[in-house]
Amino acid sequence: MNTKTNAKTAVKVGVLGIAAPFIGMQVGAGFASGQELMSFFGNFGTKGLVGIVIVGFGYFMLGIMGALTARRMDSPYYDAVFAPKNNKYFRWFSNAVIIFLGLFGCLPIMYAAGASILEMQFGIPTIVGSIFMAVITLLSVMFGTRGFVNSLSIAVPVLVISSVIICIYLLFNPVDPSADFNPVSTNGLLQNWFLSSLLYLSYNMLCGIAVVAPLGPLAKSDRTIFWGSLIAGATVCVMAIICCKAIMENYDLVKDVDMPTAVMASKLSPIAGAVYAIALFLAVYTTAAASLFALDVQLNRLKEMKINLKMSKPVMLLIITIVAYLCSYGGFVGLVNFLYPFTGYFGFVILAGLIYNFFTVTIKRNGKEEKLAGKEGE
Repeated sequence: MNTKTNAKTAVKVGVLGIAAPFIGMQVGAGFASGQELMSFFGNFGTKGLVGIVIVGFGYFMLGIMGALTARRMDSPYYDAVFAPKNNKYFRWFSNAVIIFLGLFGCLPIMYAAGASILEMQFGIPTIVGSIFMAVITLLSVMFGTRGFVNSLSIAVPVLVISSVIICIYLLFNPVDPSADFNPVSTNGLLQNWFLSSLLYLSYNMLCGIAVVAPLGPLAKSDRTIFWGSLIAGATVCVMAIICCKAIMENYDLVKDVDMPTAVMASKLSPIAGAVYAIALFLAVYTTAAASLFALDVQLNRLKEMKINLKMSKPVMLLIITIVAYLCSYGGFVGLVNFLYPFTGYFGFVILAGLIYNFFTVTIKRNGKEEKLAGKEGE
């Protein structure tokens, strides 16, 4: 398939076409739960808020680099954007990290998150909740209900907007004001606020680049990519600061819970808490199903490459689900505090490849333009 031809004939993408998917990838169910923000930023107090600004700027810069590199290379493939000189081993490495730590790693976290919501709202034991999450996710993929899952994905933006509204209210009207705010991170992987911010940026941008890279060749212009990345970075930054500040103002209330934002919503009113919990559960489910669908696509690719796994695809999906379910015993908070930072460390290597590619491709293009200008001047 000729990607150059496709890029030229496809419908061009505007500023919002770049910004909206980028924002959607960064602010999902984990963001709306409040746990990610508390673990990576809220536990560090004011320094954590500075970290959010750093992350917002990082989204902006890396978003530009990812989309422009794909545009210069005229390639929609994120692994090519990551790999210096199109090194096949680096492409394999980046794919492996995104598939196993990004896609598969998302499953146990979402299973644990769904179980935590069901226990908090309905008193259902976490073991039962995790099994329920695993079963409905597996059935969604096996029966090909992608359309149904996609229709529920509206829950994610609605949830995020709701969480921001709730946090704005609780920011100025704290339910349980923390007079002596003295947060301490107990996570050995997140002891330093600056490193914590970089790890958050790293693991989020792995999937973020996978979204913006295919959009790079389709963007109307380089300026479109610039403004789209700027809007995305600024929007996520502002939303995160609002939610994180609300968590800090109600720190004593939420410091020991799995779902800080859901708990704060329930303190507004039981109805608000129940509605928010249901929306959060739907968002968690769609995130889990989308990840398993993506893994299903990867299995199809292996089949197309004539790689024999010696077992049927349904059996492979069942094995993936069982392993993810067993991993969910680590608990939502435990998995967020371990798997996300762990993925972030691998992300440092992969993003270094992106930065190298960006400057290499840009320098080559500038060199070609200078040569052309020189010939025209002769």
